[in-house]
Amino acid sequence: MDSATARPAQSSAETVVRVGERIVDAVCHVAALSLLFLTVGLLLGIVLRWFTLDNSWTYGFDLISLVWVAFGGAVVAAKFDYHVTAGISLETHFPSLGVALPLLRFVIVVGFLLLFLASGWQDVSNSYLNHETTYDVTEWPVWLGKAALPVGCLFWAFTEVVKFGRALVSR
Repeated sequence: MDSATARPAQSSAETVVRVGERIVDAVCHVAALSLLFLTVGLLLGIVLRWFTLDNSWTYGFDLISLVWVAFGGAVVAAKFDYHVTAGISLETHFPSLGVALPLLRFVIVVGFLLLFLASGWQDVSNSYLNHETTYDVTEWPVWLGKAALPVGCLFWAFTEVVKFGRALVSR
């Protein structure tokens, strides 16, 4: 295979990785926005309580925001390798093993996330079909908070795929 045919394949792989990185960046912005919603909701709940107004709706809002912050934050941590795992530690100490350890870590993490995603999706579907709501004045749909689990797992797995693709393209 000559270098002229190898370049377009690498260029298209690079383009796919760049698009994936843009999507991951968008999810990171959603996580930041969720944190902003959580902060505003907490402050609003405090102010409403101070004036002895009904603030029960803020609990549901804050809980939904907190769950979205957690799973959006997992994507941010995965993007910047802030998650400290045994796999990352082994990769750092044994770089001579090449692709073997990163590939093993990738398969384990993405496999777990896909199983977690399937379980979370089933829980969201059941919540939606049974019309579960919170027990406060606004009766928030419970599936809104539960949806953070499969969506967060999906984007976390996607982030891992993009990072692994970036590592392969850069080799």
